[in-house]
Amino acid sequence: PMVILNATTAVSALANRVKPPIKATHVPKRYRRVLALEQQTIRVQEVLIMEDLLSILMGEEGIYIKFSESFDPNLEYDRLTGPDYRISKGIDPYLRDFTVSILKTASYYISVDSFIEVQSKEGYGQVNQALCAGLRTVLKQYLTLVTRLEEQLYDSSTQFTLHNFHLQLTDMSRLIWQAYELAKIIRLENKQRSENFVRNVYAGLDDSTNMAQEMADGNNQFFDSLDMGIGVTNSRSMVCKGGSILRILADRKNRLSGDPIALKLLNPLLQQASAPYLQKLNAWIHKGVVVDPADEFMVQHHKGISREGLEMDYMDEYWENRYTIRTKELPLLLSSSDIYEKILLAGKYLNVIRECGGVDVSREDLQDNFKSVEDNAIIPSINSAFSHANKALLELLINTHNLKLRLSSLKQYFFLDKADFFINFLDIAETELKKPVKRASAKRLQYLLDMALRQPGSISSSDPFNEDVTVDFAHSSVIDYLLEIINVSGINPDEVREASATSLSSKNLTALSALQLDFKISFPLSLVISRKTIVRYQLIFRHLVSLKNIERQLDKAWIEQAKSKSWRFESETQSPRIRVWKRKTINLRLKMMLFIQHVQYYCTVEIIEPNWQKLQDNLNRAELKTVDTLMQNHLFFLDTSLRECMLTNERLLKILNKLFLACRMFAEFLIQQTKSLEIVNPEMASGPMVTFIKRHGQEMTPEELLGWMETKYTHYEVNFNHHLNVLIESLDYYAATETSCLFSLCAKL
Repeated sequence: PMVILNATTAVSALANRVKPPIKATHVPKRYRRVLALEQQTIRVQEVLIMEDLLSILMGEEGIYIKFSESFDPNLEYDRLTGPDYRISKGIDPYLRDFTVSILKTASYYISVDSFIEVQSKEGYGQVNQALCAGLRTVLKQYLTLVTRLEEQLYDSSTQFTLHNFHLQLTDMSRLIWQAYELAKIIRLENKQRSENFVRNVYAGLDDSTNMAQEMADGNNQFFDSLDMGIGVTNSRSMVCKGGSILRILADRKNRLSGDPIALKLLNPLLQQASAPYLQKLNAWIHKGVVVDPADEFMVQHHKGISREGLEMDYMDEYWENRYTIRTKELPLLLSSSDIYEKILLAGKYLNVIRECGGVDVSREDLQDNFKSVEDNAIIPSINSAFSHANKALLELLINTHNLKLRLSSLKQYFFLDKADFFINFLDIAETELKKPVKRASAKRLQYLLDMALRQPGSISSSDPFNEDVTVDFAHSSVIDYLLEIINVSGINPDEVREASATSLSSKNLTALSALQLDFKISFPLSLVISRKTIVRYQLIFRHLVSLKNIERQLDKAWIEQAKSKSWRFESETQSPRIRVWKRKTINLRLKMMLFIQHVQYYCTVEIIEPNWQKLQDNLNRAELKTVDTLMQNHLFFLDTSLRECMLTNERLLKILNKLFLACRMFAEFLIQQTKSLEIVNPEMASGPMVTFIKRHGQEMTPEELLGWMETKYTHYEVNFNHHLNVLIESLDYYAATETSCLFSLCAKL
């Protein structure tokens, strides 16, 4: 039966009934037989003192040697620190010196014995229990020596002296002292951790008061500071256990490497304490399993994070936060980031393979036999396990789950590569895409997109993943969203989404401006193509769609100019002002078209395509080392593309936004001027004339209308040229200071 006090104070029922021996001063006087030492000969004193020392060395009081008044054997703290002793008066000074020296060993024994009692409790973990088992072995050797000393004392054939007693105890005394010093270091570490915990609790109470006040005030920003960490955990447990114990043992062994007595103690202790830790290490790096009920292993399993509890495709959070390293609880040999990262990733990889239903690649038959956790042979074993797990997961991702083909599909859909499907989609969904985003039907657009994707002869019709493409709407324009990301520090994606939804530009947002694609990704591909990467794909996609939309609008203006009789009409009687105006508008439209095409060419051919080729080269490279490297390369590709496409620079974004707006408005203006040209060209009149009314309700004359058309054109021209010059100057500056590839676009413009 167990008497469970709490998680860290579980003791057996028998141990709970065993009480420390009572002090001799508490024993009734009728049971005490005391001879006056000063009245005895030195030999008698010596024998009496040695009899007392035998009891003292076993943790009990003697008749002439007693615990000091300040020591209470019922208090755990007193037992852990060890008692002081009082020696009866009248003892010979020669005997007193030996006695005082031996009493130190007795005090160390009681301290170590109490340390074992405390540190071997259930909540302290298997490493502590193994350490205590090793210390018990030392104490058994100690008690065996005390028994031999007792036999020699009562052997009448020899005269056993206190000097011989002390001499035979010397080596064991040094061994017990080393055990005491080790226990003392661990006790001080436990004390420091407890004090830090209490300090943090009080600090947390103050913080919780402040947070409660912020919540009452409606401020939820403090949630943003809650971070589980990415791969590492910096917190410490309340007690010293696991890797911390092994680190203390290894550090002390290294510092006392010249002391044979210390090594005689520390070598077996380190080996015994390492055994349960090495079992956990082997289970993790060879099977991807964490069996750690006492939370003492270097890999922490956050059981609250599961695939089912996360939103669609947020597997990067699952990947980064489910298993983390306790960086404050690492053994000495494994404390290098290169080593513990490999340990973490080896188990992660095997864990992922098992969870996604892949082939079990754990190495059940592999048993690593190391002397201790500080055995240098561990490093090659870790490297081997890491290489095995990494190779297995890379094989699963790249070959079994066709990662390269998936990435190619993403490029086709999000970067409009061979995007004949998207042109078809814009044509058949034009009516729906012109609607305000709040009135547009996502289901209808999804149906039309599916039609475009499956159209016979289309490149996308043969893509095996075309069913995974879905239609989605953003809550703001792409420029507004990017500016929100740039300007908000410590950003919360949900807050940005809510803020964007209330922006001024979002009120008049059309379905086309808010259009974005999404892609269904299953586990484990979602580790590489995570929600974070999909958002980056969407930003680039929306930027390219914006350019494509402006190009189509300018094309429509060109078609209107080419097919409309009022635009093509030329006669000798036509006003020179009209001819000049037509020529200027055609030139400005062409200039805008060239600008849009240059930006589009720059983003796709000069930025995305070379970066994509680098990503493909990295994927095909034989020395692709880790899955994490693969993930980092993918994210780097997207971040580089975003940066070089000018989507992370606030100044360039604002200038581009003004230029794009000018192009869109001018294209609409040109289409609207077909009727105006009929009015200012009386020869074109073939029916009822449309009239234009001024602000004051008066009808505009053809001359006034032509003047207004010239003024509007001048406004568009000046505005576009001004911002184009500002863009060129900015590109020249940022090309010299940040992104050199901008020189190419600057030269074209």
